[in-house]
Amino acid sequence: MEHSDDAGAISLLRQARNDRNWSLKEVAYRIRELVESRWPKKPFGVNENMVYRHEANINKPGKEYRWAYTQLYGKSEKELDILPRSRIRTFPSRLTSLALSELLKDRSQLPTLREFAQAASEIYVVATSAGTILPSNLGFFEQKMREGCKLRFVLLDPDPTNQALQVFNRLTKVELTASNINTSVSYLNLLESMQNVPGTCQHKFTRTLLSCSACIVNPSEDNGAMIVEFFAYKKARGERPHIQLTRQNDRYWFESFIDQFEHHWNDANNN
Repeated sequence: MEHSDDAGAISLLRQARNDRNWSLKEVAYRIRELVESRWPKKPFGVNENMVYRHEANINKPGKEYRWAYTQLYGKSEKELDILPRSRIRTFPSRLTSLALSELLKDRSQLPTLREFAQAASEIYVVATSAGTILPSNLGFFEQKMREGCKLRFVLLDPDPTNQALQVFNRLTKVELTASNINTSVSYLNLLESMQNVPGTCQHKFTRTLLSCSACIVNPSEDNGAMIVEFFAYKKARGERPHIQLTRQNDRYWFESFIDQFEHHWNDANNN
C-alpha cells in the first residue's frame, strides 16, 4: 500500500526519516534487518504500512520496533516520540467510557484458546495452575510449537510451604493443591521435551500471591491481545470476572499487564 508524506504536522519519527531522504520502503527494509538480526527466531511483519502507521501515530511501535528505530536513527525513544504509553501516562478512552457490564465477561462469553491464539507467535500465561488451559489444549500448544511459537508459563510454586498457595486457598472457593499444579507441570514437561521444533516452551514458579491470571498473545506486536481473569473472594472459576484487552484499543492497560507478567517472570524461580 502506497502512502504519501502529506502536508501537516510531521512527527519526529517521520522527520528523522526525511532528514536521511529515505523512503518508507527503505526504512521498512532496514527495520526488518535490525529486528531479525537480534531476534532471528521470531517472525516480524515489517512493511511500509507499518512504518507509516508508526510515523502517523496511528499505532505506537512495540518494544522491538522501538529498539530498532533508536538504532536506525541514533536517537532515544523520547527524541523520536515513541515512548510506550505506559511511560507517558495516556489513558485510553475506551476503558473509561464503557460500562462495566460491557467490559467484564464470564468464561462462556470468551473465545476458545484456539480461536484466540490461532495466529500467535508468542503465548504467555500467568496462572495459579493453568489446570483449565493445559489439558484440553495440549495438542494446540504442540501445533503452535511446530509453527515456531514461543510459550512461557508462570505458575504458583507447588511447594506446600509456599505462603501464596496457602493464602490463595483461603480466598478461593475451590482448593488448589500441589497435585493440581504438578499435573500441569507434567504437561509442560511434555512440551519442553519436544525435539526438532522451532518453537520453545519454558515455565517458572512464583511464590507471590497472584491477583489475576492472564493469557497473552503476541505481547510485543501491534496485534497483541490478552484475556485477564480476576480472582474474587470465595468465587468459583465460572463466577470470576474477565476482561479482554488489545494493544491497539487499550494500550495503557495492555502494557501495564505485560509489565506485570515480566515482573512475575523475572522474580520467579526456575523449576
